[in-house]
Amino acid sequence: GRFPSPGTDRYPIPWKLLKYSEQYDGYVVPLTKEALERAPKYSEGRTPVFDSTYGSTVDTYYTKY
Repeated sequence: GRFPSPGTDRYPIPWKLLKYSEQYDGYVVPLTKEALERAPKYSEGRTPVFDSTYGSTVDTYYTKY
């Protein structure tokens, strides 16, 4: 299925989870919709500070995937 579209929440995902698919002509991730809904995210226009603390939060969430 398709996940969030432009103009909605932003989901920072570690590069190691992104796999390019020629079939879909884009990147796919091994996540269910429910896992993505629980993932770290931010709203358009409310970009967080991408420091080591924020990076650690994102990486920690995705260690199980």
